[in-house]
Amino acid sequence: MCVVATHYPGGSIFGIVPLPGPTAVQAFYVISGFLITMVLSERADYTNVRKFYISRYLRLWPVYATLASIQLYLVWPQYLIKLAENNLTAAYLVFTNLVIFGQDLALFLRFDEGGGLAFTSSFASWPGPQVNNYLLVPQAWSLGIELAFYVIAPFFCRRMSTTLLLFIFGASARVVVHSFHPIGDAWSYRFFPCELMLFAAGGLAYHFGSRLGHITDAISFRLLSGSILVGVSCAIIFDASMPSFLPRFSGALGLYNPVFLLTAVAACPILFFGTRHNAADRLLGELSYPIYICHILVSGLLARFLGYLPASYIYAATVVVVSIGLLIFVSIPVDRIRARFGARAQHTGMPLNPATV
Repeated sequence: MCVVATHYPGGSIFGIVPLPGPTAVQAFYVISGFLITMVLSERADYTNVRKFYISRYLRLWPVYATLASIQLYLVWPQYLIKLAENNLTAAYLVFTNLVIFGQDLALFLRFDEGGGLAFTSSFASWPGPQVNNYLLVPQAWSLGIELAFYVIAPFFCRRMSTTLLLFIFGASARVVVHSFHPIGDAWSYRFFPCELMLFAAGGLAYHFGSRLGHITDAISFRLLSGSILVGVSCAIIFDASMPSFLPRFSGALGLYNPVFLLTAVAACPILFFGTRHNAADRLLGELSYPIYICHILVSGLLARFLGYLPASYIYAATVVVVSIGLLIFVSIPVDRIRARFGARAQHTGMPLNPATV
């Protein structure tokens, strides 16, 4: 919902400016690293790398494809014009919009005078239409990074030692990149080698947190997790009011909001083990991906049919309603197929536990 707010004029919902979208995305990398490390470590079916790949791809692609198809229907004339300009450009745009892989690369490209593709250090500084304007689901660039992580995760995340190596590589990449390149979009949070540090940090949080073992069902532990949940939620919702003495930027790592991200790493195992039996938490986990992936299309459709973008609470409520529809009619049916490849299928009226996907 922080990302939903970021893409609304004024960056607020209900008059509140929450945690910035880029930091929310990086927090998602941490959470993803935690959960993917867990399923690779605990689910026997995922010892088969092929099953892991198929299961994870089916988790993302069907919902994405549903929304991409709607967007293509809305913009296909302009899209076909762009495809006609250059064969290599057309091949890239068709490929990446079809399979998701490589969408993060769009943020490091620009169009040249002949309609071809060229690398740029700052996509937003180039005049004219930008390459990422031709992503059918613009925010899916982060799914390209997510899928790249899935490709290497089975070979690094099962053991703490190799997860630590991945963290060191990602941290080193951040130091090198931000020593020679100005901090800013797209290098600040869209360059895959640098973001490996955050995925691996989440993985390390799982490896340390799994040692919590027998204490995780104690009442005191649940009280602790509840207290941390309140604290983290306040940090997300009231980001602008966080104490000024907390550092908002790490120059060495080129990292915004390092205190919050460190808190997210430390909180992941406590929050997960403390709320894993909570039905509301499971439902929120299931809705998080549809909310993220549909909100820009919902915003565009609202503006198109109403002639203006409605109040933020109407916008946010519509996003949630559409997300529930995607969950019921796309995600849950596909999850029954994913069960053949190691994911836990939906057998009751309760949405899947994000921990088991």
